[in-house]
Amino acid sequence: MPGAAQIVLTNGPAGDQPGIYYNLAAGEVVYVTLLCFGVITASDDCVFEFGYTDQPNGAGTFRPVTPEFFVRTGNAPNGRSTFEKRIEPFLPLRYADGVRSLTFRVDANDAAVTITVAYHGFRGP
Repeated sequence: MPGAAQIVLTNGPAGDQPGIYYNLAAGEVVYVTLLCFGVITASDDCVFEFGYTDQPNGAGTFRPVTPEFFVRTGNAPNGRSTFEKRIEPFLPLRYADGVRSLTFRVDANDAAVTITVAYHGFRGP
């Protein structure tokens, strides 16, 4: 539940969950291949952007690397409210370019919106 304002997600690891941000190590390149995002609650909406921050743990300045994705749900469960966006060609994000932490920035319509986000990729040269 991100709240009713534009925020960068900084959920860290907890229990058996890895958290939403990924911190790059010096010299590392991450290739993003898939984004997953959605709104779980009814009669709500949220704007999703994937990008990076210039500080670890989702801190610092956020820079989007995708367009905004807008998801809206109706007043009853009726249709799809979660999406997968394949990234082709794969999106390289490099520590050498100032990328320190991968994450999402979201803007939900109210404080009670429940969302889901994930991304997939691999580390490479």
